[in-house]
Amino acid sequence: THAAGVVISRDPLIEHVPLQRPSKGDEDSIPTTQFAMEQVAKIGLLKMDFLGLSNLTILQRAVELIKATSGEAIDIVHIADGDEKTMEMLGKGETFGVFQLESAGMRRYVQDLQPTNISDLCAMVALYRPGPMQQIPRFIDSKHGKIAVSYPHPDLAQVLDETYGVIVYQDQVLLIAQRFAGYSLGQADIMRKAMGKKKAEIMVEERGRFVAGAMAKGYSEEDATAVFDLIEPFAGYAFNKAHSWSYGNIAYQMPGDIPLRAGGDGRLPVPGWTDEFAWTGFIPFEELPYTLNPEEGYIATANNQVHPADYPYLITTDWD
Repeated sequence: THAAGVVISRDPLIEHVPLQRPSKGDEDSIPTTQFAMEQVAKIGLLKMDFLGLSNLTILQRAVELIKATSGEAIDIVHIADGDEKTMEMLGKGETFGVFQLESAGMRRYVQDLQPTNISDLCAMVALYRPGPMQQIPRFIDSKHGKIAVSYPHPDLAQVLDETYGVIVYQDQVLLIAQRFAGYSLGQADIMRKAMGKKKAEIMVEERGRFVAGAMAKGYSEEDATAVFDLIEPFAGYAFNKAHSWSYGNIAYQMPGDIPLRAGGDGRLPVPGWTDEFAWTGFIPFEELPYTLNPEEGYIATANNQVHPADYPYLITTDWD
């Protein structure tokens, strides 16, 4: 089973696959298939992964609060890339509550990286996982010119230029196979999946096909073998670029630097917010004392600043 995997069929699922309820026996709970995802796919059912992110709700509420207090309508989808204050905040390691960037290890790497654009964040999201993590120091040093950007072969510079010569995305593996060994993108994806399964007999077959294709395009057997050896370990664990960019964009949208002001009484009721709010952030000393009014969805502070009661760390104040 997969925590976010949803199996879809035009007919009742019970006609195609055995189902079971969770062991707790809740009759209203969602059943799970008794087939693993590979078998579900083989019999023709569609499995989709739907990820529910509370961060999207956070962003929506922040936009609503900004609109309610300042009248400014923020288009969260079309924020200009490379905002200096946002990148400065991230570069300082102020990533508490920022999607994908708030763990201690990631915070340290983001400080070392000193990101300047969304592309940097997307690459870091893709690299910060077992396996690719060993490439993070090289990625950072190459970005800052501490080491020269290098490529496994000069002809692959165009594919790897965006990531300073480091293979970061699944898409790059496919493009390398296409450019270097003459694969179609469909054939390259089949190769990538085979690499991910790490079956010895399949790997021998794929290696021979890749080397033969590269030699047919005029490359030496030595170069072809070296490139295959380079992409093989990446194929099994690399993120696809669309996934990384979706995550990286959400991470970029979350830091804020917008002062919010309430009415004359310092109160900002937000109709419709009926959740149970919890104090999950902090307020700078300059803003103490504060009053917490979760029933009305706001925090009013001594200098008349207003924050969402449930996620106050989303919005910081420009003290200048």
